[in-house]
Amino acid sequence: MGGGINNSGEIQGITFAGLHMGGGSLAGGIANQVNATIAGVLEGIALSRGTVVGGLTNAGLISSTTTAALRISTANIQGGINNAAGASITGGPSAISMWAADIRGGITNAGLVQAAGAALFDNASRITAAIDNLNGT
Repeated sequence: MGGGINNSGEIQGITFAGLHMGGGSLAGGIANQVNATIAGVLEGIALSRGTVVGGLTNAGLISSTTTAALRISTANIQGGINNAAGASITGGPSAISMWAADIRGGITNAGLVQAAGAALFDNASRITAAIDNLNGT
């Protein structure tokens, strides 16, 4: 799919994830704009077995009430993950959960990444650039 996903409103998963990508390729990245929300009961965003070219940028809120706000499982993100100043990624047991993920471009946080357990959980992932916390929490 080309053109990416650009959210400036609210994407709400009432029973499952707010946004779920289960394979395939997305060119143009995922952008959650200022004052925008992507939320779900299971995950805010779940990426499984696919590729996102253009990275994932959050300037709003990505959240989950019961699991990770952002779950990346055997997926590839080219362009990294960027949580901007004033933005939040909040989850239940973890905020960002990575399982055998391939993150090309690193992870940058200037906002809030928060969970009841691990803010960032990783199991056998590859991150090809730095994990930077730039005045974020």
